[in-house]
Amino acid sequence: MSYIKVLHCTLCLRHGSAGLSTKSNGTLSQQVARISTSYCWQSKLSLTTQTQTTTSAKSKNVTQDTRVWKETPSYDRKNNLGQYCMMLSKFRLTCKPVHAISFAALTSTAGLSMLYFGVNPLTAALGAGNLILYTSVYTPMKRMSILNTWLGSVVGAIPPLMGWAGCTGSLDAGALVLGIILFSWQFPHFNALSWNLRPDYSRAGYRMMAVTDPGLCRRVALRHTGVITATCLGSSYLEVTNMWFALESLPLNIYFMYLAWQFYQKSDSGSSRKLFRFSLIHLPALMLLMLINKKYWSTANTQEQAEVSKSQDVTKLPDKRISVLPRGPVVAAQDTNGETT
Repeated sequence: MSYIKVLHCTLCLRHGSAGLSTKSNGTLSQQVARISTSYCWQSKLSLTTQTQTTTSAKSKNVTQDTRVWKETPSYDRKNNLGQYCMMLSKFRLTCKPVHAISFAALTSTAGLSMLYFGVNPLTAALGAGNLILYTSVYTPMKRMSILNTWLGSVVGAIPPLMGWAGCTGSLDAGALVLGIILFSWQFPHFNALSWNLRPDYSRAGYRMMAVTDPGLCRRVALRHTGVITATCLGSSYLEVTNMWFALESLPLNIYFMYLAWQFYQKSDSGSSRKLFRFSLIHLPALMLLMLINKKYWSTANTQEQAEVSKSQDVTKLPDKRISVLPRGPVVAAQDTNGETT
């Protein structure tokens, strides 16, 4: 009943108190349902469905936009007064800025302390830098510049560096390969995702490539699929994986590049959805192939193999003895019995 009262107050603010009198016929819930239904029929928003677009596409030989926009929370208070009032009342009752800041400070301090004392200082430093980069730079930049996408890719590439540093204690060629793959993968993944959400980003005021520069959005997605392919081919040269990984990952990366090329050429919702869905399969499959075909299974194996190779090099040296002979004539001393010594 409390929910009906809140909705009753919301509709009063939007449509006035007319028609919501408790003296009229029907209960309060029936009146709310009747007015909300009538408002939906009177709304000027276009209702686009997949069936309507497909039937119209069949009747006319004209390319139709088959995108189905999903409802997302909007910042427009005027057009979404009811949702905004209920959301605001819930947040006022359950959460305050002081509570949110205190919870964030507590969890971040606990997490960084665990990384520093339980893992190593390098991993804790990477985690602290990523935390500051995400909260203080990346999030505010979403409403300022399209560079937020590149910065967000850096944020997404730091966690594999943290994992590598936690296991090995340093950052070497393996960390570089993982970081480049995770950095480049996010561009075709996110650019394809944001392509069908352009109206929502535009209404919310977010500066995304799909909204401000659609051509750049498609080019960057295609470009970084090529970077992923080149990185996978070079991982065997850096002795992170064996040669089988370069061969096995090539069909996966080529198909990823093909979908990015289709998205670059067509730039419609169908090609963007295919690219986005395959990106969800591409990354786990690529990581699984890298795990199976990695060069060394542990750092101890690398040290043992290095020691064995050194010992083998020592044993391969020719066994040559150097004797030093005097330059002058050799005089043998004889004892009294006539034996030479």
